[in-house]
Amino acid sequence: MVACNNNHDNKKTSIPPDIGSTTTLHSLNTDTLFINKTAAVYYWPDSKQMEKWKKEAGAENFEIAAGDWSYYIMTSKEYLKTTNILPEDATGKKVLKFIKANQSSTIIRLDTLKKHLGLYLFSVEKEPVYANIVSIEDSYKTYFNGIAAIEVKK
Repeated sequence: MVACNNNHDNKKTSIPPDIGSTTTLHSLNTDTLFINKTAAVYYWPDSKQMEKWKKEAGAENFEIAAGDWSYYIMTSKEYLKTTNILPEDATGKKVLKFIKANQSSTIIRLDTLKKHLGLYLFSVEKEPVYANIVSIEDSYKTYFNGIAAIEVKK
């Protein structure tokens, strides 16, 4: 086993030694998405969180916001198609675990975020960053220094 540092709560977490540098694992823990390659990871609220969001915002405001978010998610996915990063979908996941090349990790608990849905950009050489999907091109270029991301080779 390899120990990874959890940057948020300083606990040690064990992961199998066979995690390759270009593999995304979905099945080690059913509520955790493991990301250890260059990625764009979209997350969404589950039905329970969606109902809570709807109650907090009111039905009409919720519908307007949901429509806006759908549009921006669609346009951000279209932009990402022009890069060499395929979007990952964190539907049904509660935790994102980003594993860097040096095996340190960052854990993001989705149910603790103020944003109900969104996108994280990740390179194995950097910490993940929440991307502004309204201006995805700027977020992408800022994070990847204006250069298309290159996946780490095996």
